[in-house]
Amino acid sequence: MRLYPCDLRVGQLEQVFDNVASMGYNRVYVNAFYNGQVLLPAADNPTLWPSVVGQRAPDGDLLARAIALGRERGVEVHAWLFTMNFGPTYAVRRDRQGAFARNGFGQTNLEDPTSATTEAQPGHIFIDPYSSQAREDFAAVVRRSPAANLMASSSITFAIPSATRA
Repeated sequence: MRLYPCDLRVGQLEQVFDNVASMGYNRVYVNAFYNGQVLLPAADNPTLWPSVVGQRAPDGDLLARAIALGRERGVEVHAWLFTMNFGPTYAVRRDRQGAFARNGFGQTNLEDPTSATTEAQPGHIFIDPYSSQAREDFAAVVRRSPAANLMASSSITFAIPSATRA
């Protein structure tokens, strides 16, 4: 499930979770990092990436609201992260070039002429999962409270201290 700034409108997210529960689902996976943006409130975002909600609602915490609404309806909420694509904000940073994944010719997916058209865009910069810089940058995304159960789809593994879990 992907949440958007419009889900902050009064009653919008409640309606989404009412629909999820009424269809019989008991678990959802909320995409907490997509298009180079994080599902953190803009006012409390220690990462390099902009908040999904931006300045429309600087204190708007869609993930915390989703967790709370899911619990009220008996739906488990898990934060899901695709950790290989760090997005356009990261792609343009000169100080992070060393964290990009490279092919056998030393090219990133933006430089490789054989990359599919959809992969050769600044919005799709793939990182090296073994890069300590990338791991450190991404760790800021998962260090938050409340934290949902984390599902990351890459070889980057993070331990979330139990004290920060909701």
